[in-house]
Amino acid sequence: LFAISAVILEVAFFQYVPLSQLLLAAAMLAFKLTWTMLSLFIVFAIIMRWAMADFYLNSSKCFAKYSSMLFDDSNDSFKEASISELDEKSQPFLDMETLRIPFLHCGDASTQDGLVLLTGATGFIGRLLLRDLLLHRKSLAISGGVVVLCRAKRGTTGHDRIIKLLNDPMYSFLSEIEKQNLVRVVEGDVTAPNVGLSNADIDAICNTMNITHVIHCAASVSFTQTLKDAAVSNITSSLNLQTLTSHLKSTSVRYIHISTAFVHGGMTGSKNNPLPKQLHTLGGYDAADLYRSMLGTEYRASAAMNELRFPNTYTFSKCVCEHLLSRNRNVKTVVVRPSIVGPAAQQPYEGWAGDKPTTIVAAACLYMSYQWNLWCFGNHRVPYIPVDVVSRFILAKAFDMNEVSSRMCESPASCSDDGFERVSQTSDSPTFEFDNLAASTTSSVDSAQSKDFSIHNCTWDWKSSDSAMFTWIDYALAVTHLGGALGHFSRLTAYIGLFMTVRILPGMNVRKETFATLHKILVQLPIDAVVTCFDHLGYRPRVIDRLSKLSAFLDLPLLFFSFMNNDFYFASDLVAPDELNGERYLFSCAAAAERFVSTIKARRDNKTRSRDSHDLSIMSLGGAVHLPASNDLFWALTQPRGNSFVRLAGWVFRKILRASSVDVTIDFQSFSRAAALFQLSNLEGSRPHIVLAPNHRSFFDFFLVSYLCFALPELHIDIPFIAAADDFERLPLLGWLATKANAFFVKRGRGKADPSLGETLNMLKDNHDTDGIVVEVFLEGSRSRDRRYLKPKTGFLRCLSVAEGEYVVVPIAINYEEIPEQTHLARDVDQGGRSRLNCRGLLTWLKKIISGNVSIGRIHIVAASPIGVNGAMETDFGVLAVEIQQSQQDRVYFSNYHIRTAAMALGLSVDTVSRALVAIGCDFWPDYNKLEECLSCKDVPVTPNLLSEQWMVLLHFGHKLSGFFTKSHPRWCKWLNEIGNESEEFSNDNLDPSVEALVKAIGRSFDKADDLVDKALAALRSKGFRSPTRDHVVQSILSKPRDCPVLLVRAAVSFEIEGAELASLGSCSDDEQLSVSPSYECLINEDQCLGFWGYRDSGFVLKMDQYGETLVTMKGDRYTICGKSLRKLIPFIETETSTRIDPLNEPSLPSSNLVSIPCDLMDEDVDLLKSTFAMVSLSVADRVGHGSGHAQEEIYLIRTGEATRIRLPDAVVWPLSEDEVMDLVSLAKNKNWCLIPFGGGTNVSHATRCPVKGVEPRPILSVDMKLMDNILWVNEEDGLAHVQAGITGRALVEEMAKRGYTIGHQPDSIEFSTLGGWIATKASGMKRNKYGNIEDIVKSVRIAGSNGLLWRGRQDDDVSVSGRESRGMDLCSVAIGSEGCFGIITSAVVRIWPLPECQEHDSVVFLDFEHGLRFARDAARLGPKLPSSVRLLDNEHFRLGQALQGDSSLVERSLAHLWKRFHPATRLC
Repeated sequence: LFAISAVILEVAFFQYVPLSQLLLAAAMLAFKLTWTMLSLFIVFAIIMRWAMADFYLNSSKCFAKYSSMLFDDSNDSFKEASISELDEKSQPFLDMETLRIPFLHCGDASTQDGLVLLTGATGFIGRLLLRDLLLHRKSLAISGGVVVLCRAKRGTTGHDRIIKLLNDPMYSFLSEIEKQNLVRVVEGDVTAPNVGLSNADIDAICNTMNITHVIHCAASVSFTQTLKDAAVSNITSSLNLQTLTSHLKSTSVRYIHISTAFVHGGMTGSKNNPLPKQLHTLGGYDAADLYRSMLGTEYRASAAMNELRFPNTYTFSKCVCEHLLSRNRNVKTVVVRPSIVGPAAQQPYEGWAGDKPTTIVAAACLYMSYQWNLWCFGNHRVPYIPVDVVSRFILAKAFDMNEVSSRMCESPASCSDDGFERVSQTSDSPTFEFDNLAASTTSSVDSAQSKDFSIHNCTWDWKSSDSAMFTWIDYALAVTHLGGALGHFSRLTAYIGLFMTVRILPGMNVRKETFATLHKILVQLPIDAVVTCFDHLGYRPRVIDRLSKLSAFLDLPLLFFSFMNNDFYFASDLVAPDELNGERYLFSCAAAAERFVSTIKARRDNKTRSRDSHDLSIMSLGGAVHLPASNDLFWALTQPRGNSFVRLAGWVFRKILRASSVDVTIDFQSFSRAAALFQLSNLEGSRPHIVLAPNHRSFFDFFLVSYLCFALPELHIDIPFIAAADDFERLPLLGWLATKANAFFVKRGRGKADPSLGETLNMLKDNHDTDGIVVEVFLEGSRSRDRRYLKPKTGFLRCLSVAEGEYVVVPIAINYEEIPEQTHLARDVDQGGRSRLNCRGLLTWLKKIISGNVSIGRIHIVAASPIGVNGAMETDFGVLAVEIQQSQQDRVYFSNYHIRTAAMALGLSVDTVSRALVAIGCDFWPDYNKLEECLSCKDVPVTPNLLSEQWMVLLHFGHKLSGFFTKSHPRWCKWLNEIGNESEEFSNDNLDPSVEALVKAIGRSFDKADDLVDKALAALRSKGFRSPTRDHVVQSILSKPRDCPVLLVRAAVSFEIEGAELASLGSCSDDEQLSVSPSYECLINEDQCLGFWGYRDSGFVLKMDQYGETLVTMKGDRYTICGKSLRKLIPFIETETSTRIDPLNEPSLPSSNLVSIPCDLMDEDVDLLKSTFAMVSLSVADRVGHGSGHAQEEIYLIRTGEATRIRLPDAVVWPLSEDEVMDLVSLAKNKNWCLIPFGGGTNVSHATRCPVKGVEPRPILSVDMKLMDNILWVNEEDGLAHVQAGITGRALVEEMAKRGYTIGHQPDSIEFSTLGGWIATKASGMKRNKYGNIEDIVKSVRIAGSNGLLWRGRQDDDVSVSGRESRGMDLCSVAIGSEGCFGIITSAVVRIWPLPECQEHDSVVFLDFEHGLRFARDAARLGPKLPSSVRLLDNEHFRLGQALQGDSSLVERSLAHLWKRFHPATRLC
């Protein structure tokens, strides 16, 4: 602000600048200042994390061990217990001799109706004391009950206050009648004359009631009271009660006064000289004089207080009071001095702290509520005492058997009033007057030794074990960890607070005066200034109002300074037992403070439900409703552990959760119990290895558990090493980031365990700093795509047996309302695909999140009880895996979203489904206490419309329903729960109506699916499909209208057809199959492979890469794609054909049944052929290869061994010259054979197919021309070449290119087809725009006919072709398209062109087919400018071409993903 003002003044006074520039300059300066401050703050946060993170984390083991105490339900245990059960309950250290409840008995039956007068019953100690008095009333011989003296407060009468108190569950062991009879309420005020009692009450108390004990618990525990107020509340009240006690009916009445252990001024004691159980000397001061001074001018009392070094008026007034009480010899007085009273250690339950924070709990409450206060926690023991110990100690001393039994039988006549006037029943105005306080000549110290006055220190004796104690620093750390973990303040705030209050101030050894000055300057004055400033402005925002109320408590660190920075040593009858764990107790105190703070915040925020133990257990870690204690970036930066990549991932994932989910919660109780077990194991020995085993529904699962461990480091569960599927490793950038964020990759989908997994685990153990490692693994393997529980895998668990050491497996259930990729997976189910995780999908999903189009509702994570595994012992891993999954299944919850979606899927009402789920034992979402709350929730995802998606949501709790279908639908029962015990079934008799409706609705859906499959199989088999595949059956069903979800259809099909492709194309056995290698008996070693399209040295190979992903490669080096990984080819084929290609299912190969095909040639004819021609073959392979082509139908027949269904040639002849062709034609004419010319064998027009014998009864010979493949001559001047007809297109192109020419003909089959085949089939090529079709290229042909050689030209001219003639038939026209009917083409003269100087290839992408068609039409009008080849591909061909291109670069993929208009699924090339 100062800098901005300086700039404005400079501009205003020294130069003229337009206002716009002035504003721009100011804005830029403000931006720079903001950026600078932000940068400095980030640097400061990182420095604080560096300085304090390790200390913070190492000191949080107490939290990890005892955080389960936050959610202990033991506070409800006494609600249903009887008095005897409560009385006999095991109490390890409350049964100490010094705390044992006396059992009183006296022959006088009148004493059995004894009463106890109790004050301060609504206070912390008084509440529990009242409970113990009523609970043990028979043992204490006070069957008459308790008289409670209570004053009206804030408009509520004392009677109403006690009634409200008795309604507390801790008094539930009493019936309503017992409460009325045993608790008598008397209105009064102990500070008023006559104790504020009415005449009738005085008469009843003094003359009617048999009160044997008066216990004075009422006091004002305030360190800031004036001396006068402290005297009235703490001294006057005590003296009034003592005087009233002296007027009671019972002569054995005892007066018990509750003082404080800190009545020794500035003395703290030592091991050699502990603070005694005696009155503390007042030096030269008289107690009565000090009391009068406190009520008067306060001068003398103030001087005495300072001189005796009392820290506050409370302890000073208690000390004076003890002296005054000791002077009254007419009342048997017992003084009990408790130290700092903390929450209960055992009774009524561990951690009970009353209805409002007191003493040690109050300090923790302030620390959690406002962290910017200044504390000075010393490394000194906390002088605490549990309130239940105090209560028991008071009863033990008040009802001491040795003293009381004798006094209870004393004669009333033996007692003297000693000057006190007994109140008569007829007294009209009774009054109590004090004796002359100065009259007693007995010193205070001597009085303390008399049998009528005793003092007892209710503290732990200085000899108590250190294990039962804890220091203030330990307490501060526990409170800090608890507040940081539960979100009361940020980790950065915790670092700063600990740095100041634990590191800096204690190390400085500051005195109280110095600390008071620092506190005033750093805390009190700034807050007062801010509050005053807003008061003057007349504006009071909520935060300022809260700060103003809080300022009254800001001096608490000053008031606690003396206790926090000194060690106190007491002499006491109480020695802390070994069972008392000081560390556990300190966390109990912190937990009590947290409950108070949470309740106050809930009341302040007007929450409809108070925060009970159930609410505390459900902790929010993310989502839209999550209220973080700090900015997400600073939250990630200041977490105490995690490398930079983990922090980045945590920050990004927290943002994603906030944008996509309503709330992400965990059952903190379940994880805290697991953490406590790990810490206890660590104390007993080396820490076990931890295996976190969540169920697997979404790719979110990989991050959620790690995010939990990162967000709650106080649990001391390290950020796990994630056993991720190797799909992640293949993702660009993300795979690398995952590796840096503690992920290691497991190869899955191979049909066997990853052999390198054990080695990876051992490497992680060796490289880890601590004893045990934490690993996260999904035992289901791949994620469940329909939300069912998949059968667990045991490969990872078996690897644990190989490695040494002990393991603890923690089953974790992750509950989603809607899983992030739910719609996508449902479409996969409907379409039969199985899309893999890829960057494109993630980027698209992130874009939807940013635009606010993703809402998955709530996520809840809960842990089950840990399961121990000893690697050195034999373990049934199958049983272990089932046990883990059952633990996950037991912790599945349903919400309003699940109910409504299931109701829509089954056509039932919401009420029916909800009641059915509750009836079968399903648990509703833990955010709700009642089913009605769950159903009324409106903040849920939109109910899906897709039927398969609805069933996916229903299957979230499908395993709960499996038992109802054990008999009626056993296969569906196993499908619903693969680990279910088939012997266990739910009885369908006497079912709840809602459960019956639900089961019947699901059963009808199962029946529909089974019926559809049966009908489809019957229809397909009737059409000749003996063994239809699973996908074939599904496609048949989906082609017709149906009202059954595809999800169930596919499941029903899988019941009938086991395996991905059970019906193999071949029906032969393994020993009947032929090898793919060229092992056929054939005359010539053909390059082409029988039963396949292509050559032997090339072909597509289906395999898995090192990451387990299915891909295709082409072997050999013939083509440019050879050796490339074609990852997109299999997904393309699966999508287009709606089939599933299983890489583990071997394809069927050509069958050996082909060996039985007979030959129709006579033996002498065979001999004649072999003697006439050098190349003749009768082998089955050659005959099959020449009697079929490359059509899919023909390949199918070869592979299935059914090639005999078609007629095959009887022999194959390879002529070497034109003369041999002529000889073969002549011989065939004489022998009456049929000749079929054979070129490349692509057989597009079925020209090589042999006619059946009914059409062609003659023997058939196939004439393979491929050995006639020479170029006879080239006439460069005329642009002609004479070429034999058997040359293949590729060989012709290569040979002409060597000469610098091209023929311009390029059909798709160029590598197999021959020149003769082109002419015979009238072929067309892709470059016809420039070079024309085959009829435009061929100038002359030579044909070997049955009557001789046909050709046109001069006999003596072998290098030219005659020109066009107008007479006679054109031999070329006859030959082109003849398909061998007129003879065998032996050679041809073709046109040739010089190779083009430049060849360019380009492509254009169109929005749709119509645009591409218009372009092609426009291009056809270009005339000479038309490119030699223009080819329009539809979308399927375009995507096939993309799939055959191999892996694209990261840049190409990124551009394709970001530029949505060019999505390959909707565009053409």
